[in-house]
Amino acid sequence: MLVTKRDKSLQEFDWNKIKKVLAKTFAAVNDDFTEDDWEIIQDELCFTEGPVDVEEIQDQIQQTLFDCNYFKAATAFILYRAEHKRIRQLIDKSNYIKKYIDAENSATGSEVD
Repeated sequence: MLVTKRDKSLQEFDWNKIKKVLAKTFAAVNDDFTEDDWEIIQDELCFTEGPVDVEEIQDQIQQTLFDCNYFKAATAFILYRAEHKRIRQLIDKSNYIKKYIDAENSATGSEVD
């Protein structure tokens, strides 16, 4: 199965990436992430065959954490996603401003003209 990343590139799906994220999520709330937890969560996750968007994967992980009563981990995962979204937006704004400043003619060189 392929994953469509945020930059629209395709990458092979990797369960190990999900497992690592979940281990970090559980650690963030001082909970142990056991093989039993992993098996429970992995059994609940269900992805389509075609390329799946990274946001869809994260949505399913978030929902699965709630459905399996891992509420503290689900909350930490939501906060992690929100913070990284904020960081991506700041980077995008910074890049836009840099392009605007570096444009030969800022009045006509911006992307919003």
